[in-house]
Amino acid sequence: MVNRRDLIKWSAVALGAGAGLAGPAPAAHAADLEWEQYPVPAAPGGNRSWQLLPSHSDDFNYTGKPQTFRGRWLDQHKDGWSGPANSLYSARHSWVADGNLIVEGRRAPDGRVYCGYVTSRTPVEYPLYTEVLMRVSGLKLSSNFWLLSRDDVNEIDVIECYGNESLHGKHMNTAYHIFQRNPFTELARSQKGYFADGSYGYNGETGQVFGDGAGQPLLRNGFHRYGVHWISATEFDFYFNGRLVRRLNRSNDLRDPRSRFFDQPMHLILNTESHQWRVDRGIEPTDAELADPGINNIYYRWVRTYQAV
Repeated sequence: MVNRRDLIKWSAVALGAGAGLAGPAPAAHAADLEWEQYPVPAAPGGNRSWQLLPSHSDDFNYTGKPQTFRGRWLDQHKDGWSGPANSLYSARHSWVADGNLIVEGRRAPDGRVYCGYVTSRTPVEYPLYTEVLMRVSGLKLSSNFWLLSRDDVNEIDVIECYGNESLHGKHMNTAYHIFQRNPFTELARSQKGYFADGSYGYNGETGQVFGDGAGQPLLRNGFHRYGVHWISATEFDFYFNGRLVRRLNRSNDLRDPRSRFFDQPMHLILNTESHQWRVDRGIEPTDAELADPGINNIYYRWVRTYQAV
């Protein structure tokens, strides 16, 4: 259990896990609730217990980007990179209001897309559990919660979702990537998608779709919890609304020709972005979509991270 002496009294939403919330802007936090109402769904293992990491946890129960924000987060890429494809990472397109971190996509004057990007100032190491409560945008851009190593080689995507799509906008897409940077090569990857009920719905490696998503919610219409238990360099468990949906390890999907796997600390990232493979297919948001506050924002209600100690 969490050490309550280390636990800030967090506000949370008056919603059950995965409940929907319609409308262009979510309401502010209910003051009498906190994320503590959602038990950590993963066991810390052995004789260990979960201890909150305040440096990588935030209820966003303040306004703007005061020291409360800046002590934990950078509002740009850690190395100052502007982003992939048509993305233009911008500190002006993320802010905190009404108990949410809001990350926006909006048209830039040069035709690219301003994309909000927030990353933890410092990396985290396993064993840990980290989770967000978020509502994805309704854009053709990706809505994301992910981890990236300091050298940009190891990447774990807890959720990468395209909220405008009728089927894939219902998927929690989880993935991993291992990159060789010079020359750039993707050494290993595996993407899979899951519906809100935990059922397997998509294999990104083969493009195979399982089921039509009937009865499943569009993720842009409500808040949902997306979490990962980073157990070791070769083990990750993914959780959707507290339900275990994927185990990633060497016995199934995890591959690394270097035999190093995920052996270094990683930063948390909350952002939106444009991907080259979608631009190449002509899948881009219109000016009208990017100007519509009803669909062009991702709302992160909170992020919480626990270390197993």
